Amino acid sequence: METPAESLRLDLEAQQDSDIARRSVAAIWSGLGAVQFILLAGGYFQHHPLAVSLFAALATGASIARLFLVIRKDELYGRNPALWRAGFCSCQLVFSSVWGLFTAGAYVWYGYTSWNSVLLTFCTLGLSAGSLVSLTPRLLYLYWHLVPLLLPSTVICLWTGGDGYSVGAMWILYSGFLLFQGRHLNAQYRGAFEDRQQLESAKKMAEAANEAKSSFLANISHELRTPMNGIIGMTELALETNLSSEQRSLLETAKNSALSLLRLLNGVLDFSEVDARRVDLEQVRFDVRKLVSETVAALALTARQKNLTLTHEIALRVPDQVTGDPSRLRQVLVNLLGNAVKFTQSGGIVLRAGVESITSDQACLHFAVKDTGIGIPRDKHEVIFQAFSQADESMTRSYGGTGLGLTISTRLVELMGGKIWLESEPGHGSTFHFTACLGLPAAAQDGASQSDLRTAALSSHPSPAASR
Repeated sequence: METPAESLRLDLEAQQDSDIARRSVAAIWSGLGAVQFILLAGGYFQHHPLAVSLFAALATGASIARLFLVIRKDELYGRNPALWRAGFCSCQLVFSSVWGLFTAGAYVWYGYTSWNSVLLTFCTLGLSAGSLVSLTPRLLYLYWHLVPLLLPSTVICLWTGGDGYSVGAMWILYSGFLLFQGRHLNAQYRGAFEDRQQLESAKKMAEAANEAKSSFLANISHELRTPMNGIIGMTELALETNLSSEQRSLLETAKNSALSLLRLLNGVLDFSEVDARRVDLEQVRFDVRKLVSETVAALALTARQKNLTLTHEIALRVPDQVTGDPSRLRQVLVNLLGNAVKFTQSGGIVLRAGVESITSDQACLHFAVKDTGIGIPRDKHEVIFQAFSQADESMTRSYGGTGLGLTISTRLVELMGGKIWLESEPGHGSTFHFTACLGLPAAAQDGASQSDLRTAALSSHPSPAASR
């Protein structure tokens, strides 16, 4: 079994090799280009054809082999990471050694100031400096590139003496700078990797804690609802017995408090289930018009008690039969209509249903709940869709509620493939819009295609709340 330290080491090695393979692509093409540039711009082949041919063959072959290892890394590395590393380093070592020896040979053949030597010197400087970008994730790879690339030139300069001492000293200083800078960049790379690992670990812990919280809420809400239903049931039975007026008042208060607590538990349970992604939408056939009418009728009494009108309008293009989850669609409508009734003191509420888009097998319906209530400031339009949030925290005391209804509705609408948004101005009421994509039964698809030819006229259906 791997220890945490061993697991971290393996992750670091895999990340290092992945970054080196990704960064080396540009370096490999640069090396191939440098070989071609040397052959075309220099006059080496005229004087030393065998050495030049051997240099070009080995340098080009090593670069192509390294490019093959990089391109096929996912396949080869998965089989044997150690073998892939050995192959990559071997190709790198061959390329660097050949280039370093050829540069040292040019110093011997042409001296330090001829065009051929200067050309190789500048190319060597470029290849060695570029390795700081491509090979710093692993210091060993960087050393295996710099040492065979720079050591032959340094040794030849010091061995020949004279002007070679000055050139050799410059190579030594340059090599020391590259090695020092390479160690510094490698330390930064390791530090960034450790920081990223800690961030990912903290993220996983936070996600696990959030999932545990959601699971706890879902489980505890289920457990609490059972005794709450028992309390409500026993209270209702007690209210049916002979009681004094004071006893009846006390039991009515207890019953109303229990009902409020049960509604709160239901909201928390719905939120926790949605938050824990435990909600699976049903796919059953139902009548949209009937669902809308029944939902409005269920809230008609509450609206009538506040002297509000509650009506609904359904466009002719809305299909009669769709497939989806009627209970979750009804839940969204109840939340929006309930909020509209709660925050409206005079006037009325209207629920409109139309068609956003329709195809041969799917209808995206557009619902809008418009009220004449207190309205919501523009800077609060996004806040109210967040959990446990309301446009004004004082509303919790004035109107009650936990602020979960809109959050639950938002999640359910997203599960139904739609979106929810708000249009409102303070003092001018609010209009909550949402879309829901529902399937079309096979029998209703022909009718849906014909209904597209009709106009989008609306037919108004007043609910019982409208006729007092």
